Amino acid sequence: YLALLAHGKPNSVELLDAMATHLAGHIEVDEVRRWRKPSVSVPPPESDHTEIAEWAHAALTAVGD
Repeated sequence: YLALLAHGKPNSVELLDAMATHLAGHIEVDEVRRWRKPSVSVPPPESDHTEIAEWAHAALTAVGD
């Protein structure tokens, strides 16, 4: 399971989607879930950290721009 966490900046979602697609071409990825911070200036909610840690085998984060 792969978690994607976008940092709230422009293009961070697109960057993560491209990375997930690239990885899926090289390794088996059963499922991808996406999270997005509410703003670039605040950390993700603690509930997101917990959910990602309990669910994912790996996580990617991206700033974008």
